[in-house]
Formats: sequence, C-alpha cells, structure tokens
Amino acid sequence: MTAPAVPGIILYGLRAVPGREVKGYSGPPATLGSTAEAQVRLIVWCNACRHRTEPDVAAMAAKYGAATPVRDWVGRLMCSQCSARDISFVLTGAKC
Repeated sequence: MTAPAVPGIILYGLRAVPGREVKGYSGPPATLGSTAEAQVRLIVWCNACRHRTEPDVAAMAAKYGAATPVRDWVGRLMCSQCSARDISFVLTGAKC
C-alpha cells in the first residue's frame, strides 16, 4: 500500500482519497528509536471499535528496542478495548 503525498504525514493502513496523487515512500522504515528521536506523534487506532491512543514512543523504544520498525511493532498490538488485532497507525508532525 502506498502513502498519500501529504507533506509531513506518513499514512499506513488507510485508503487513498480518490482524485488525489498517491506517492510511494522509498526511504528506510521508521523505527521506534527514530520516531522517538524526531519527537513525532504516533497515533494508533483499532479498526474494529475505533479506540484511539498515542503511546509514549520513547517508552516503547526502550521496551521493544530502538531498531524495531514501527510497522513490525504495530503488528504486535491488540486493542485494549475489544481485543482486536486490526490496528492502523499514522506518524505525523512533531509534538508541540
């Protein structure tokens, strides 16, 4: 799946908007460590019940390893509300 070409936003698990240019990302994968270092927001949500959270990325990097790709880490997640494993995420602009 490719990510919509929106400056500063990388989307995974979302559908592209019809009529909008879609551009693939070809760089190295975001890791928990690089995400924490960049101080960007990681928003995670359940596709089954729409529960949403913003985990502490630095704490997750310490627990799972800074080199863990965010995509692999998200694959381990389970919703705390409904126990579903259908999880999506977005990395977006720096925390204020």
